[in-house]
Amino acid sequence: PAAAPAAGGSGAYIVARASPQAAQRVLDALREELLPLNRRFVSLGRCRDLQERGCTLGLVQDYGGKQLAAPSSHTRKRKKLARALCEACKEIDPDFRFTSIQVNLNARYRMHTDGQDAGPSRMFSCGNFTEGRLWLHSWPQQSWQPMDTHDQWIAFDGREYHLTEPWEGHERFSLVYFTHPAWNETGEVLAPEGRASLEELGFPWPRSEDDIFREELPKPSERREVARNSLPSELGALEDALPAWDYEDG
Repeated sequence: PAAAPAAGGSGAYIVARASPQAAQRVLDALREELLPLNRRFVSLGRCRDLQERGCTLGLVQDYGGKQLAAPSSHTRKRKKLARALCEACKEIDPDFRFTSIQVNLNARYRMHTDGQDAGPSRMFSCGNFTEGRLWLHSWPQQSWQPMDTHDQWIAFDGREYHLTEPWEGHERFSLVYFTHPAWNETGEVLAPEGRASLEELGFPWPRSEDDIFREELPKPSERREVARNSLPSELGALEDALPAWDYEDG
């Protein structure tokens, strides 16, 4: 399907709206799995009375042992889900390439960046909820824009600041597809057979420099104040009410 540029000029755009049948297939695959509790530091913990759950499928950094980039343990445990989610993205956007998928259930994220992403991202959300849009900052435009991802695929730059607005409902799954920075590394950084095992599951590995970012953004610390000060007032108040924390300068 042809991409439809979103208003605001941030570089984010709508890829396609999923058909009801395709959205239901993704939702069914997600509901079959009991995801682990979400331990990402940018997650806000319990959202009302809902437990936040999630994991990363595909290539991750293994901070134990030799500290290589390797397929996550969750990928090995959830091969059926990995295959289903890879197929769902390729069905909508066959030319998009990625190494990893962040899977979330009822996870609301505060303002942050995915500073180590090597290439563009795709996002999709589904479930029984309303609102809960992705808010994305544009460094070139110095402004924010909301993106509705409910049963809709969007493209965005995860290196930009972004956050999740509150939602109504008890079930909000969200998926973020991205490329790990070790996608093109040698065996000293990328675990042997790691790429081959993920490609077998359906991860469409980046082929060349054309699939990754060509231009760098300023460090997150250099963009943070501008992003925070330009937040809409209601979202800014929510952000200010959160405990202080140190941003990673990825």
